[in-house]
Amino acid sequence: MPKESSSFQSFQDRLLEKFIIQTKIDREKIACLLQNSFKLTGVIESVLIDLKSGMILGSMSDENKNMLLISASNNEITRKTILMIESIDKKKNLKNITFTCSDNILIIYHLSVTKSRDFFLYLVADAQKTNLALIHSQLESIDMNIEL
Repeated sequence: MPKESSSFQSFQDRLLEKFIIQTKIDREKIACLLQNSFKLTGVIESVLIDLKSGMILGSMSDENKNMLLISASNNEITRKTILMIESIDKKKNLKNITFTCSDNILIIYHLSVTKSRDFFLYLVADAQKTNLALIHSQLESIDMNIEL
């Protein structure tokens, strides 16, 4: 997979900065949220994404991956799942989407940190080092104790 050019990365950085200023999101709180989620048992990747725009607000990873592709894919999965849930019962809210693979657990976790925007964390965890119950419990603790 080709690496992103530095001019494209610079453009992305400027776009992110403009988005953060417009939405009045605190960069330090984003960094804290990512650090706390990356410290969860077995987590090898953590990405914070704004659902409305699809913008990656930050990421931490042990591996070099195309975060734009990951963001776009997870954003679509999340939007379609929300539409499906709303068509069934408008009073229900999406909490998380979980995929279990042979060696990884993938979680798209909807954060309840703000009422004005929808954010979600995309986590990849090593299935040999953690389990769903532990990750969900730790995510709920982070969600209750952070405000963006």
